[in-house]
Formats: sequence, C-alpha cells, structure tokens
Amino acid sequence: MKKKILCVLFSMLFSLFLSTLPAEAIEAASGETAEDAYFNPTSAWTYTLHHEVTLHNRSNRPAYDIEVRIPLMDAHLPLYVDKIGEQLQPYPAEITTETDGQRVAVYRFPTLQQGAELRLQQSYALDVSSLNYTFDWTSLNLAYSNGEQLFLSSYLQPESLIQSKHAEIIAFAQKAVGNESNPYRKAQQIFSAVNLALDYSDGDENQDALSSLRRKSAHCEGYTNLYTACLRAVGIPARIVSGYLYIPEKHVSSTYIDPDRKGILMDSLRHVWVEFYLPETGWVIADPTFTYTYSLNNTVQKFVDWSYFANISTSRRYIFFSYGDSGEDKYQISHRGGDISGNFSARLVTGKDYLPFNDLQGHWAAEAVTYGVEQAYFNGITADAFAPDANMTRAMFVAVLGRLYQARGGQLVPYQANLSQFLDVQQDGYYTDALGWAMDRGLIDGYGNGCFGPNDAITRQQMAKIIALFAELLQAEQAVAVQPPQVVLAFPDLQEISSWAMNGVEFCVGLGLITGHDDGFFRPDDYASRAQVAAILQRIDTLIR
Repeated sequence: MKKKILCVLFSMLFSLFLSTLPAEAIEAASGETAEDAYFNPTSAWTYTLHHEVTLHNRSNRPAYDIEVRIPLMDAHLPLYVDKIGEQLQPYPAEITTETDGQRVAVYRFPTLQQGAELRLQQSYALDVSSLNYTFDWTSLNLAYSNGEQLFLSSYLQPESLIQSKHAEIIAFAQKAVGNESNPYRKAQQIFSAVNLALDYSDGDENQDALSSLRRKSAHCEGYTNLYTACLRAVGIPARIVSGYLYIPEKHVSSTYIDPDRKGILMDSLRHVWVEFYLPETGWVIADPTFTYTYSLNNTVQKFVDWSYFANISTSRRYIFFSYGDSGEDKYQISHRGGDISGNFSARLVTGKDYLPFNDLQGHWAAEAVTYGVEQAYFNGITADAFAPDANMTRAMFVAVLGRLYQARGGQLVPYQANLSQFLDVQQDGYYTDALGWAMDRGLIDGYGNGCFGPNDAITRQQMAKIIALFAELLQAEQAVAVQPPQVVLAFPDLQEISSWAMNGVEFCVGLGLITGHDDGFFRPDDYASRAQVAAILQRIDTLIR
C-alpha cells in the first residue's frame, strides 16, 4: 500500500512538472511530430509480418493450465514504419504491457492433449519506408533542453549489455569524438570508430558492449550494444531497435524463400540497430554493423559504409518489431503435466495478408470491413470481433457516416441541434457529435415522441434515403460531382418501398451503392447489417469523390 501511495504521489508531481514545461519542450522529447519535418519517408512498401508459435505436447499424457506469453509489436513505431493493422489468431486471454513498454499477449488454455499441437499466430500489416533527414546538422543546438533531459534520461543510463559508464567504454568513446561538440558529428565519429574497431563474427557468444570492444569482433547485437554504450557515454541519448533487415535484391535464394506459403523466411534475418536523439530535433537511425571490405596484397582493408548512417536507402527494409532487444522469439510457456515444447517462426509476405477481426475469415465483406477499419470508420464490438452480420443501429450508422465526413475534411462540431429533447440519447455517447451534425444537416431525425432510438436497427430504405441526402451535402459543401444514371427500378417488391424513400433508393441503386439481394428483391424493411454498411461506405469512397 505504501508503495502504491508513493507511485500515485510521484505521478501527481510528475504531471504538475509537465504542466510547467513549454509545449515545445514536450514535443521535442518525442521528436516525431508532423510539424518538426526533420525527416522524409519515401517509397513505402506494404508487407505483412507473420509470427507463429507452435506448441507441441510430446508427452503421452495431457498438459493442463497452460499459459503462453508472447511479445507483440510495440505500439510506438519508428518514423519509417506505419502499422496498418494486426491480427492475433486465436485472440489472447489478455494483452498486458510490461514495465519497459513491451506489449505481451497472454494465452491460456485448460488442456493440450498428448500428441497434440496448437498454433498461435500474430500478423502485422505494415507500410515500410526508406528514409532521409532534412535537418541542417551544422545548426543543431549543442545542448539538450530541460524537457528533453527529463524524457530522455533512461536512454543515457547503463544496462547489463550496455556498460556506458565503464572506463574502457568511456575512453574509447572520448577518443573517437575528440574535441567535437556537435552531437551529430559525435554520433558520426563514434559510428566510424565502432564500425572499424570490430570484425563481424557469428560465432561470438557474449555480445555486450565491453566484451565486443575487448574481443574486437561481434555480430549485429555486439555492434549495436557498443555503439549505444559509446553514444550514452558522451551524453547522446540512444536506444536499440529490434526486428529484421530484409534486402530484396539479396535475399532471393532458397535459404530465404518459403515455397509453400509464398513468403520470405525471416528467422535468419533478425537484426538490431540504433536510434540516437538530437537536441530539439528527434530520433535518427544508424546501423553500425556494415563495413566495406576488400583484400589487397593479402591485407583486408575496411571502410565505413556511410549509407547506413542517418539514412535508409531504397534497397533496404527495416522491419520493426520493438524497442530494446526484447526478442520477438522470447516467448514463455508454463503448464502442469505433459511435456510441452514450442517452436517460433517468422515469415514476411508482400502486401496485406491479415484481417482486423477473426470473425471475418471467409466472409463476403471481409475486404470492405478491413477497408472501413483501416480508414477508422468502424470499430469492432470487441477487441477480436466485428460481428459483420449483426444489425446496424441508427447510432452506429450516424457515427460511421460522421467519421467518413470528417475524413473528407468536414467538422462535426459545433452543432445547433438540441439533443436533450431525446430521452434515450447519451449526451456523451460515441455517436453524440455525429448525431448533432446529422440533425443539423437534415440527414436524420427522431421519432417525434422524445425518442431517437439509437439502438434501433436501421432499415435498408432508411439507409438509402440518408445516403442520398449525404451525397447532396457533399455536393453542396465540397463541390463533389454526383450524377447517377437514370434507372428504372425493377425489384419484384418495388411496391413495398415507401414513397419517402423512393428517391434515395433510386439514387443509391443508380450509382451502384446499394444493390438488391441475390434473388432480385430489394427488401426495403430488412435491417442493414454492419457488413452491408461497410461495403456501401467503401463504394461511397470510390464512387463519390
């Protein structure tokens, strides 16, 4: 209890301190706001990274009370990676966040029978970019602001593998930088010193900074730990990034290609690299592992490959997984009885190869729902379920239409509608602002008896009328040209379409936004499903521009 009280007190004091900092100091600590514009990501490629942990019970008896903890991709991403979405199959019992910020999927299973196996897959759809920096390093501030020092203090501390306060590390780093005071030039000179001091070797065991320096050989972990330690030793905040380095022109042999599942085998492409922080600028990538070498008169000459410093060329793909060398394959298994072993594998697929929710597998609207989720029009009903065939409620419909309007630059607030007239409307609900906007624009109204019916399912003809009015709104406000062809409705149940909805149905059918059912009927009073609305919103984005 005492510890908890102290934590709460510290949090309050920390928040109070933040309130005294200027906004620019807080923004500079992240260094990744759009306003900074110190970097330029280019040539984005879309990939899906699949991680799979396979559990095997090799015993002749069942295993019970099984818990598996698997690291997940960090929520905070570097400048050169955008996460489109992720899929966890099956969905874990819970997702926790460790003290170091690492997300962990926790799976629990009551039993695993003898001889059985279980596959747990985590998929991440990513846009991966090349990168260059646009700041002028000659005009950098030489000192870090008070706000930066506060937020970056953990990136200056020694760690078990990063002995930044050891005398040998300090001496090596100080010799490298000499009298240089510019932090960018310091990072550059240390990059060169580390690169030339070490020879690449896969066989070395201890990859901590000090062992690598003394041994003068390492693989990527040793290079990275030594470079990070030296940067910290001279006062430059630095952090390790783990993931994979994929070079398409190089990784084309059968060693890397998965012929059965159409992807790149990533297990041998695991890699770590560094990001260092520049004052009032932000994080900058550097990968110290690679060196130009050639042999002349039986003497190997080494030269620094500067294309790996403060740059990601178009020939390389840094597939991010996490900050810190937490290890994407460092899963944990606990159980009673049986004999469970695990196997980790990683695979990279070109393009998007995931679904945002597990209940979309094989569904006719999976692509449209994925589009709607990626555009932030839709959320799931739970973390792992979209419920595509569930009815779309009136509240849901105005909410997604409002999000589409916002995506096109529109504003939902302020609105003039008096929502307090409705006894069944939450004044702070997820749909409230969208409802106020929709009523102001005449898209929807209540029932006239003090009720709006937010949880009532919306019918197909109600939806058609609202969409037609929404298209008129886009024409008026955004000069969108919408001219659907004249159509003669020929649905067998045409007489069941209400007169107030007829124009809306003609508009939506003529433009191809809404179609009839497979049997040719329109069924105006059927409730619209979430999947149907997702498909319609995708068509709106395609056809009404």
